[in-house]
Amino acid sequence: MRHKKTKERNREIFAGFKAGQTAESLGERYGLSVERIRAILIDERHRQDLSPEYFYRVQRSVTACGTRASGLDVGLLMKDEV
Repeated sequence: MRHKKTKERNREIFAGFKAGQTAESLGERYGLSVERIRAILIDERHRQDLSPEYFYRVQRSVTACGTRASGLDVGLLMKDEV
């Protein structure tokens, strides 16, 4: 079960960063170093570009339309996927 929690956490971090939060504030919120937050952001960005998962496909379509998903939109996407 831990993997699922980490996956959700990483998606929340990515959504928070896209919504304008800094790596430093995300690190404080999740108890992670700035370096770890940056590694998560790089990994999540890669997943957004390539993953066939629903969450990331929606992220790609939102980005392709020239709009930016808010943290609320991304949170709702994560709940819909479950």
